[in-house]
Amino acid sequence: SSSAESDVYKRHYQRRVREKRQSMSMKQRAAIIKGEDYSFFDLDSDALCRPSDLLIGDHVGHNFKHIETDFTPLQQRVMHKVLLAKKKREEVEVSRSQISGLQQTVAQAAADGQHQITNVIQNLTEQLVRVEEHMRSELARITALNEAALNPQLQLCDSVLADLDEGVFLAKNYLEAEDPDSKPLSVVQSIEVGINEIVETAIDPKGLKLKKIGKIDVNAVSNRLQSIKLPVLELQPSAEGATKNRRSTKAYERLHNLSIRRRVEDVNLAAPNKTPFSSFPSSPPHTRGQGIGR
Repeated sequence: SSSAESDVYKRHYQRRVREKRQSMSMKQRAAIIKGEDYSFFDLDSDALCRPSDLLIGDHVGHNFKHIETDFTPLQQRVMHKVLLAKKKREEVEVSRSQISGLQQTVAQAAADGQHQITNVIQNLTEQLVRVEEHMRSELARITALNEAALNPQLQLCDSVLADLDEGVFLAKNYLEAEDPDSKPLSVVQSIEVGINEIVETAIDPKGLKLKKIGKIDVNAVSNRLQSIKLPVLELQPSAEGATKNRRSTKAYERLHNLSIRRRVEDVNLAAPNKTPFSSFPSSPPHTRGQGIGR
């Protein structure tokens, strides 16, 4: 087949290249490398190379073509586009590597933010707990003061009621007696004096000075809490290897421009002097240019 024939010629060519490279001395190789132009295009690595690179460099054994003799003018333009695309690919790969590295930076920034928020809320919670404890202790103090003011008055009321009950009981016994004159005058007078003293005992609930809790004003604190916001800063990525920020052309616009340029090039393109792939090994004479039949 034609593919088998091509492989045979390719192996034969590579063998000749290796033999020629082995027969060259170091001085000959240095003389070849010195002053060489990048006149070949490596089809395997999409890179320009020198003749010596194909013999002793990293491009040994690769498929290649001579830029001036093997490429038509249009092919040369397309080759430059391939080189431009390769350069762009390298830039994009560097940018993508940097963006991938920024994922860890973003994750670390998120973790730091969560930690900072937790610390702030914990600090505010601790302050609120201290405020609550202070307010509850103040309430307990006020309640104790109120109870201290009420208890003596309650005890006084209980004492007056008990004295009134006793005085009324003695007075009613005197009133129910069948012989009132049998009671000594001093006893009757003591009943009268005792009731008078009890009646004149002053009990004024309105004179008690009691305290209560007023409305707690939290507007100032609420406003301060609402004013607490997350300070957002710019996370600056590294500028090394970053591609230029140019406006990307839409796909249909690129295709339209390409079709117009192709029509213009077809009209203005000069007729090629050489046929494409002229650098490839020619077919054997007995195949008349048709390759080996299957």
